[in-house]
Amino acid sequence: CPTMKLSSWQRIEKKLDQYCIKPIVAVIPKNKDTAMFIDPHNEKFWHMVRNWEGKGWCIAMHGYTHRYDSSEGGFARLKTQSEFAGIAPQIQEKRILRGYAKLKAVGLSPSVWVAPSHTFDAVTLRALTEKTDIRIISDGWSFRPYLDHDFIWIPQQISWFKSLIFGTWTICIHPNTMLEEDIVKFEKMLDKNFSKFFSLEEILSTSKIKQKNFCDKCFDSNLGFYYSLKARIRGWLR
Repeated sequence: CPTMKLSSWQRIEKKLDQYCIKPIVAVIPKNKDTAMFIDPHNEKFWHMVRNWEGKGWCIAMHGYTHRYDSSEGGFARLKTQSEFAGIAPQIQEKRILRGYAKLKAVGLSPSVWVAPSHTFDAVTLRALTEKTDIRIISDGWSFRPYLDHDFIWIPQQISWFKSLIFGTWTICIHPNTMLEEDIVKFEKMLDKNFSKFFSLEEILSTSKIKQKNFCDKCFDSNLGFYYSLKARIRGWLR
């Protein structure tokens, strides 16, 4: 968003460009989350995002305002705060439509949905279908991309690089909250593992994406339960 921690984002961008890694970037159309008010408003923000898209980065619509007014978890079962899950259909539709219109108005073509806090529901997907051209979800737990609810799901399972023997895995990082040592660690990780990263375009063109099956559901159920339990334990210990 326009008030992101620019210095951290620039460090991350420089390292990704060094190895021609093209990430999915979650962009908030109209941020009202005060936790995201880190730097002064960047008047050149939307120009920057257009440059990202121009060099092949995938622009994802990250909710609308990133402000939570629901305690529902939706599909993910990971957190109980949401801008969408459990919200009335007409309100969800309005937020989806306005967010998508904002990104289009500033010259972007968002192709992926990334929900704030990973929380959204079937109503959200219906609103995306009816109000946008977005048909890809960056979320869910599986070892491969799959089809479900008429969307392609690119699973989002981990928060840091792990050397895994099979599957497609995506890493979610938050430059806004990364410390200097975190960024240095990220840079060193890419130096060592850059060849293991693929763009969304490469994944879609080389993967045989099929309907969500029994194995996907088992993986989703077990990993979802693990992360949900882990989050609850962390909350209890605070």
